[in-house]
Amino acid sequence: MTRTTSFSGLFEVFGTAASAKVSEDQKPGKSVLYNAYTQWSGSNDCATQALNTGLVLTSMLNYQTPNEVFYEQVNFSLLDQLSTA
Repeated sequence: MTRTTSFSGLFEVFGTAASAKVSEDQKPGKSVLYNAYTQWSGSNDCATQALNTGLVLTSMLNYQTPNEVFYEQVNFSLLDQLSTA
């Protein structure tokens, strides 16, 4: 599943890029996305550039949803709150 299937996914893509930058600022050298992006144009050969391209695309477009279901932990319903207002 890709994040580009909805308009809200666009915001997730920008959020992913921003979190990579923040992660890099806090722990330099640890962000795979940031490193692949910054090293992309300076790649020595085509294989390294292709690898960096794949890392960027994988990080930006693909995501995995958690297996857990959290909505069952919510104790109230917004619809119930709005109907009593």
